[in-house]
Amino acid sequence: MRRLFSGLFDAGVVMVATSNRAPEELYKNGIQRDIFLPFIDDLKDKCDIHDLASTIDYRRLKQVLIEGSIYSHPLNQETDHHMTYLFSALTEGLTPEPGGIDFNGRRLEVPLQAGGVSRFTFKDLCEGPLGAEDYLALAEEYHTVFVTDIPEMDRDDLEPIRRLILLIDTF
Repeated sequence: MRRLFSGLFDAGVVMVATSNRAPEELYKNGIQRDIFLPFIDDLKDKCDIHDLASTIDYRRLKQVLIEGSIYSHPLNQETDHHMTYLFSALTEGLTPEPGGIDFNGRRLEVPLQAGGVSRFTFKDLCEGPLGAEDYLALAEEYHTVFVTDIPEMDRDDLEPIRRLILLIDTF
């Protein structure tokens, strides 16, 4: 890893990465970790490290759990009802309505929004010409973004898959 990333950093590559662990905790119990430790020093030297700690672990909120998971599947009437229930609960009784965000001389339409919560379909966010800048604007405007109707995909769906990954990484 160290040789690979040293070459990338020397070539001027900018890396943006996320991890559930602080750099010191990477490969914590790995085989021959002592060989990996200089790579951690390189990361700390070459990268700006930001702790995105929150007092709330949204994965564990009972309100958003359905059968032990934050993912509602398969797509059917029951999961749609559950998403509607969660959206209503998080908007605390406010009436959701369409809206939008104006930034950089253009407007990003928001199908439903209320109280810092927005709701989109997968098609809205991942099948159109949106990118990281759009997703950052959403993240700055809304503390919670619902994405519904995410279909099963395969290799023929590379662009929507890339956008979904970018959306998740950006958020």
